[in-house]
Amino acid sequence: MTMGAGNNFLLGVDSNYALFMRQEGLEWRADAGPVDLFRLYSGQQVGWLRVRVWTGNDGPSGLRYAGQTALWGQNNGLRPYLVFFLSADWADLYKQPAPAPWRDMSVVERAEAVRDYSRDTARHFKDIGVATGLYEIGNEIDYGICGVFAGEGADRDNPSWMKENVWEDTAAIVKAGQAGIMDIDPKARFIIHLAHWWDPDFCVAYFQDMLASGVQIDYLGLSYFPTSGAGLDNTLSCFGKTVRRITETIERPLLVAEYAYPSSPDISGQFSTWTAPVPGYPLSPAGQADWLRDFIGLCHAQSGIAGAFYWSPEWYTSEIWHEFSLFFPGGEAKPALRVFHKPH
Repeated sequence: MTMGAGNNFLLGVDSNYALFMRQEGLEWRADAGPVDLFRLYSGQQVGWLRVRVWTGNDGPSGLRYAGQTALWGQNNGLRPYLVFFLSADWADLYKQPAPAPWRDMSVVERAEAVRDYSRDTARHFKDIGVATGLYEIGNEIDYGICGVFAGEGADRDNPSWMKENVWEDTAAIVKAGQAGIMDIDPKARFIIHLAHWWDPDFCVAYFQDMLASGVQIDYLGLSYFPTSGAGLDNTLSCFGKTVRRITETIERPLLVAEYAYPSSPDISGQFSTWTAPVPGYPLSPAGQADWLRDFIGLCHAQSGIAGAFYWSPEWYTSEIWHEFSLFFPGGEAKPALRVFHKPH
């Protein structure tokens, strides 16, 4: 596995609201006119599309929606990578609900169901013509996966406690998902994705435990939302040190599976506290552009980082996310979009 950036750098986006927005008649505009969003990305040297897949055939991020999203991207030069959430809805650092049919199963039974589901889902994408080879089992699975989860009150930031109480079952479910995919795609590569960007020791312990349990890890995955951590060192230099600590210990390349930076502190709802600016990068359209330019520059310069995926740059219609979007309300491109592809 090649470490580092160069021509192999995976520059990508996670734009899973795009199909819904297009179906609603919304547009994205650049150079004073409407554009095909995924063709615009491709023109900015974006090469990858992170596609979330929820269980079930219908609804947002269900199998049909995810397939249409993947094919739209692929037809415009973006290579999909597929994220099997193992959930019928959102699953992330603070929640990992199992789909209703699996909730009363033992871990052994659930793992068998996950293998069957992953095999069938990988086969579906292959049958409709999606060419991938890159997969993620679960999303931000630091505290568990698919209903096996350390809730509030648990000693979940303690790696020793997690290893004894949660991670063994996590590994069993992840391995089952990987096995199902490899029944269809024997050369599949896998990302294991965590959210603890502020705690390299936790990440190292997690990845070491997964590898010892037989989980295949081709890429280390990490979310990075620097404005979310008031009181934490959110500088780019600190993030660089975190990546070096993780990648030099685990000896795998790292993908920044999700990241974003806001252009204003005017954020409502669940992300309203994500307004801690990185020093030197004000929460303004210009500050967003400067941060994005320097972050991508860091990713290209640091040998352990193999790629980065901006989360929901298209989603300008949501009050909880429009400031993180790379488009203004109304669909006009923000200045950050123009620096998105530059490696310096």
